[in-house]
Amino acid sequence: MIQLSNVSKHFQTHTGETHTGITSTSLSIPIGQITGLIGPSGAGKSTLLRMINGLVKPDTGSVIISNESLHHSDHQRNLLCQKMGMIFQHFNLLNTLTVRDNIALPLRLRRDTPQEQHERVNTLAELCQISEHLEKMPQTLSGGQKQRVAIARSLATQPPILLADEATSALDPESTQNILNLLVTLNETLGLTIVLVTHEMQVIKQICDQVVVLSEGKIIEKGPTLDIFLNPQHRITQGMVAQVLHTLLPSTLHIQSLYRIAYIGSLSSKPLLSLMTQQFGVTVNILQASIEPIKQQILGIMLVSLEGSSFSIENGIAFLTEQGCRVEALHHVD
Repeated sequence: MIQLSNVSKHFQTHTGETHTGITSTSLSIPIGQITGLIGPSGAGKSTLLRMINGLVKPDTGSVIISNESLHHSDHQRNLLCQKMGMIFQHFNLLNTLTVRDNIALPLRLRRDTPQEQHERVNTLAELCQISEHLEKMPQTLSGGQKQRVAIARSLATQPPILLADEATSALDPESTQNILNLLVTLNETLGLTIVLVTHEMQVIKQICDQVVVLSEGKIIEKGPTLDIFLNPQHRITQGMVAQVLHTLLPSTLHIQSLYRIAYIGSLSSKPLLSLMTQQFGVTVNILQASIEPIKQQILGIMLVSLEGSSFSIENGIAFLTEQGCRVEALHHVD
């Protein structure tokens, strides 16, 4: 478990003013899962990530990695940091070294034997699908290939935790998808705990088990990814989810009795709206509908208008709720 307890961090700007990075924040990150940190620019995502890997020391509070304090002593911090790999947006490869030597660098610093280095690099290259590039120079590779090299290097010493700071932001859509698939594979095959910072809710939707939403240095919402997409509470989260699930209607469209219906998995095969119409006499007009994969589960979303008596609509909504749907009257219902 990665545990941050009541951590705060303040920075001094060049004008001498105090800027708050993180304020009184507590967070538990489960081992073996993929956790995403997301929020607007300046929300404190990268600061929180750098607290985890020891690059930023909190002004108050504590960071506990595997039941040990990250800042108990410099020696203890160095030992714990060895349990964490780190990848960045811009790869940070050494252009004067081959791909093989870039991956082997942490092993050389650890003074592994040449044979140990060779075997470990070959294993990582196969895992990250870059075996054919080992003798090339980094500048000859594509962005996606460079990030695979950076991932392999970060895992050279077999850390159980991987931290990723906007690791796909500089990549094209195809390369982004390939890197996300690789991260899921590493999580599943190695049991790797992954904490990633991203500004893309699409990334969260695809690979994260849980999501933490930050704004102005505070956590405003957190929970399992499916729960956040099913029932976002904060307006910032609601806006990000709506953009990814394409549930934003034109502002010029004025609909009375507008509802959002969300359901999970097997409910998509049941004719619930038809049954509601038959049993309660409610007319349903589907304005928008989508079925979205959230990690390994399916989330269905519909925007509908309902027509009928208040009594019929109320009973129809109760029926849908009993069947496992979540029904929400949208804020701009007339």
